[in-house]
Amino acid sequence: MDWYLRARENIHKRDLREFAVDGTRFVTRRTIARVLVSLLTEVDTNPDQEFRYGSTSSTTIDSGSGELPDPYRERTGTYENPPTYVREFENVRLVGTYALGVTGPKSVITETAGGNIHLFWPTLSGMIKKDGLRDTFKALLDQIEPTQEYDYAVSLASFNVENYYHWVIEHLPQLRGVEHYTAQEGVSPVLILPQNPPNWMIESLAVCGYDKDDWVEWTGEPTQVNHLIVPEHPFRSMEIYFPPAIENCRWLRDRTTSNVDTKVLDNINVSPYLYISREDANSRRVLNRDEILAELRPLGFQSYVLSDLSFRQQVALFSQAEIIVAPHGAGATNMVFATGAVFVELIHSGNTRGAHYFLLAQECGHEYIGILCEPVETDMKMNIGDLIDIPIFN
Repeated sequence: MDWYLRARENIHKRDLREFAVDGTRFVTRRTIARVLVSLLTEVDTNPDQEFRYGSTSSTTIDSGSGELPDPYRERTGTYENPPTYVREFENVRLVGTYALGVTGPKSVITETAGGNIHLFWPTLSGMIKKDGLRDTFKALLDQIEPTQEYDYAVSLASFNVENYYHWVIEHLPQLRGVEHYTAQEGVSPVLILPQNPPNWMIESLAVCGYDKDDWVEWTGEPTQVNHLIVPEHPFRSMEIYFPPAIENCRWLRDRTTSNVDTKVLDNINVSPYLYISREDANSRRVLNRDEILAELRPLGFQSYVLSDLSFRQQVALFSQAEIIVAPHGAGATNMVFATGAVFVELIHSGNTRGAHYFLLAQECGHEYIGILCEPVETDMKMNIGDLIDIPIFN
């Protein structure tokens, strides 16, 4: 239960940060959202069809090597991985900013609210902020008449979808379920993306084999979907337990790397030894980066700012990686495109709640090494001795 209590503490810390930005309106929205979740939402667990695919397996997450914070260590152990599913719900209405799937008064499809019941209230809080309390209330009671209609559709416009990590690790693998449904039923549903999707999102779909004729942008208008196709959402959160998803990682690596030509790297200094810089970020920057690179460059390392690279270039770069050194952050997501690499995570010792990349490294079959770094407010400094003591750098 220690991880659960720590999770609650982390949620409260995040709430305080948002409160500092948005004040009492934030508290009001969150309070109302929690009330709506408890009084006006029930999970619809009765799809009209369900198809299972994949295999049953078990996964052991070990402690890796190096320094491992307690929240990471608590995620070690053996996990059971059941087959995944894709469901079909008939006569669904998509409503609100995040295209929440409603099948009747108070009846909500979990996967359209971020993939987990615990994300209902932040989803609703966002809807209240952007859509207003009245429309959110009416949406939950299924009292909004649709203004457009799709026969077969998949909603990929939920909460957190525009976060690179969540998109790549949670949403792109949902295409695997979409394709299984198409193979079974012979129907290709349209993909509904968030409004004004970022370029990397569109490019990632193209790399996975989907062009502009396969998707539409969510407009926020209430929409009737006669057949909503709902792949399992491999939900990830730093606060809530989630099991490994090895088959999804393997599928994503194989699909993307097979569709990207390494020629996209022709104008880039390429090395199998990557140092991922966060110099363009506003937190978790490594302040003594130059000192670190002075040690790493003689070993053949190249430093990369991933925002300078296209999605295709990132896939190609990481697909040939042997060692990846990176501060905790979304750029480390790209390790999913590598095979049998070593991942060295630089961890801000004042913020150790997110075991995402510790777990992802092992799901991908990589060797994991953790290094705790000295916090300097929201940034950090690494002890060079901790780096050169690692056998792979000797």
